[in-house]
Amino acid sequence: MELKTIQYQVSNANKQSTGRQLSAWYDDNNVLVYIPHIGEYYGDSTVSRPIWITPSFSWMVHHADWLEAPHYETIECMIIQRFAFDDMLLKAFPARYPNGLFESREEWQKQQAAATIQYRWDFDYAPDGTKLDREILLIGVHSRTWMQYVIKSQISAYKEIDEALFKQKEHAISPYEFLIVPDENSYPIDASVKKILDITN
Repeated sequence: MELKTIQYQVSNANKQSTGRQLSAWYDDNNVLVYIPHIGEYYGDSTVSRPIWITPSFSWMVHHADWLEAPHYETIECMIIQRFAFDDMLLKAFPARYPNGLFESREEWQKQQAAATIQYRWDFDYAPDGTKLDREILLIGVHSRTWMQYVIKSQISAYKEIDEALFKQKEHAISPYEFLIVPDENSYPIDASVKKILDITN
């Protein structure tokens, strides 16, 4: 999987400015995702809390403050096989209570307790930290489930990414003329998955 990059100005112009959007760098077989500081629980099958991943480079570097934020000195880059990533989307359960999708908050809490894959939407950010109107997807995979994907070789570390991409804070100033980002595009999902992920736009 050869990562393609693009100027931020071009990338941002190709994305919708509002609403929920699942964008990613992907090819026919794989999807690139990022994981914030994993800590000691990565790969520990005894830990039940989820490992949160996102295919959004802009969200990741914002929260990592371009690798200058505490506990974000390293960002894990992982390759997930597309059929496995699609499987995660199909099994994802809302991590936050969504109005109108459940009979009650209690019913949602009961189902959430049994969910091994969750999702949530969070606002995207411009490179200078400005909050945007569009939302991006985060997926939380509980450690035991994550390791099952790893054992099946459906998830692997992506070593080829240039770490300099995450250290461009000097270019994170409007109009972002020199800022380079992964060439993310809208990820194809059908109507049934949009319903699961509560995408109405």
